[in-house]
Amino acid sequence: MARMATRLLRAEYRAAGLWVLRENASGRRFYEGCGGTLLDGDAGLRVQGRFTEVAYGWRDLAPLTVLAPDPGLGPGAPRPARRTAPPRARARGG
Repeated sequence: MARMATRLLRAEYRAAGLWVLRENASGRRFYEGCGGTLLDGDAGLRVQGRFTEVAYGWRDLAPLTVLAPDPGLGPGAPRPARRTAPPRARARGG
């Protein structure tokens, strides 16, 4: 969540929201522990066939960035190397 908030702030977003299954108690506790506000009413409820989702929102992403700061995201920090495709397997002779 801290990395997500940091990256969204860098992209000049200041707020965010997400949907989680209403029955996902551990997920909902996690988002509430991260300062997410449960949105009320029709705006905070979405029925998708067999399941229902609820919305959580953050009006200010800045407090999320301090939950678990990522030193690799600081200004001038080296970025992780890009992954390349694995080497091709050698053909067996025979």
